Parts: sequence; structure tokens; C-alpha cells
Amino acid sequence: MNELIYNPKHCLLAKFHKLASGKWKPILLHLIERKVDRFNSILRHIPSISRKVLTEQLRALEKDRLIKREVIKSKEPKIVIYSLTKQGAELRRILDQMVDWSIDYFGEAGNEEFMNVYRKVYKDKQNKPTSKHFGKSAA
Repeated sequence: MNELIYNPKHCLLAKFHKLASGKWKPILLHLIERKVDRFNSILRHIPSISRKVLTEQLRALEKDRLIKREVIKSKEPKIVIYSLTKQGAELRRILDQMVDWSIDYFGEAGNEEFMNVYRKVYKDKQNKPTSKHFGKSAA
């Protein structure tokens, strides 16, 4: 009988987790999709991220081909604009589905504190939050 031996180097879920996880990567993909696409603009939207960490995360996303970096030829200072690649946009759709699932899972009865926070943040007293509150694109 063949024994299945787990090897994270060959596991697609482990590779996906490394690609999509991290404190900032999903948020950066969200912001870039919403046209918050320049370095200083991203910094203003995430005041708790350092310039060093933002640079590292953007480089990692670019290396993984989830975003592309375009330098606009102009006088100094140079203008750099980030955009999602096709793979980055597809990952965003997966992350949106994860948000929908999380809202359902964490918003179940007995988790009123969670729902109250999201209702307050998104000023949606009537309806439960959905991924549209997180900038889900119309697909």
C-alpha cells in the first residue's frame, strides 16, 4: 500500500498560502484594484505599514506576477503605478469569496459582536455585510 507523505515543497495549498497570505498582501491587492495604485497613496490608506514593509510586499507581489509596476516617463520625481495582472485579478475574486464565507461563518448566531462591528464600520444597520463592502468587483 502506498503511503501518502506530505511535502510542502510540492503541495499546491502550501504554495497558494505562501502566495496569498501575509498581513498586507490581500489588502494591497484590494487597494490596487480600487485604483489606489501609487506608493504614497497606498501609505495614506494603510498608515500602520512602514515604507520598508510596503516596498517588500509590493516587490513580492510583483515577483509572484500578481501585480505589475509601470514607471511613467516624466520629469522627477518618477511616477510609478501598480496594477493587477490577470492572475492578481483572479486571486482577488478568490479572496472575495473567502470574505463572503468569513462573513457567513463569523456572523452566525452567538457572534453578534462581530456583526455589530461590521454594521458600525459599514453603516449597514439593516443587512448583513457582504464582500461588496470590501470593494468586490462586479464579475
